[in-house]
Amino acid sequence: MNLSHLTLTAMLLIGSSAPGLAQVQSITVDSEPTPEQIKAWLGSSESLEVAWGAWFAGKTADGDMNDDAYVTIMARRMARWIPEPIEGNRFQDSHDPIRITRSAMSEILYALIEKNESVPALSLEPIARKFPTEALILAARLHDQERTQFLGWWYEKRNDAARVNWDDKPDPLPNYSAIAAMLLSKTPPPGFAASVVAESDEKLAFWLADSSWEDSRWYGGATRVCKDQDQEIQLPSEMEDDVRVWPPLFQYQLQTDVSPEGELLLVEVSGYRIGYRRISILTRPSFCRQPDKLTDEVRHHILAELLGLRDDEMPWQAQERQLSFAACGSETAVALKKQVSVQESKLTATVQALFSKGLLTKQEARDVRPRLTVTAIDVRSSCSHGRMHSTEANRVAVSNDPRTLVSFDLR
Repeated sequence: MNLSHLTLTAMLLIGSSAPGLAQVQSITVDSEPTPEQIKAWLGSSESLEVAWGAWFAGKTADGDMNDDAYVTIMARRMARWIPEPIEGNRFQDSHDPIRITRSAMSEILYALIEKNESVPALSLEPIARKFPTEALILAARLHDQERTQFLGWWYEKRNDAARVNWDDKPDPLPNYSAIAAMLLSKTPPPGFAASVVAESDEKLAFWLADSSWEDSRWYGGATRVCKDQDQEIQLPSEMEDDVRVWPPLFQYQLQTDVSPEGELLLVEVSGYRIGYRRISILTRPSFCRQPDKLTDEVRHHILAELLGLRDDEMPWQAQERQLSFAACGSETAVALKKQVSVQESKLTATVQALFSKGLLTKQEARDVRPRLTVTAIDVRSSCSHGRMHSTEANRVAVSNDPRTLVSFDLR
């Protein structure tokens, strides 16, 4: 039988129960195990037992005297976890106490998140690559110093996109480094602000036009609307009995604040909000409201947050356009040089503001500044000569700062 990619993914994640677990297979969500039974299941070498133990641990009443014991056992399992091996039957337990299936670990994470519990950073590193969203949700609950160290470790992987992890799959941590950076901005460690500044980029489109200019060439462009929706994964009939023996399984998805699903807030930086929601493991989530990666726009929000400003209060934006009606000839270079100088001064002012707040050292304030990438676009049709071209950058010193790059576009 040919299975769709979505169905196969769900099957690999759920797995099947190990033989000899008839007693556990008879457990339902309405069962009433004792605290000692829950602890025994949480410490089991059988994934199905661990999953049920986590399910019931997550359903205990707030303030239950056994909660600390449950959290301690689950945190220990996370710290020692090694995901199931690549080779062999992914649908069977290995009976190795540190190699429980992903489904069992997802149930542990579900219990901790829903109970608003926290675990040490030592417990988060082993699960971060398989469960990056859950790891970030739990990381946000760490105490300041531990949170800063863990998120700093994650943020340092922002440029490691080409690497692969131990199972020869792309490392997911770089794709989530924007969220780590947003969380890190709340308690920025030394060097953090300097790295954000140095990697930020203002892209300026500088247009030169004449009297024949048409506004439609400047404005316009349809707004794209994402129509992707959640999809329920349909398992084949032979999988249904395997699924029934497990407690309900969930996954978490990060979303921007435009989501209508009422997600919980994870972090907000200068108006850019990231929340999360819980959905069934048998749901292929919509990709419409996925957060951005660590883009110039996200870095701009982080800089605004560090300065205590709204994003729109910053003197420069990550994407800007300027329009000039300079005459042909020498006025071309003069207009471009003047605009570049204005933008450079705004970027320098941001650096000085960060230095004044103690977020940059004196040396960092001298060395770093956001890049300025200027594309000079000449659309003047009346100039038979004097239009901008690439050699003009060599003839006229538009900027002496190596962090300012100027290119030319003739249309």
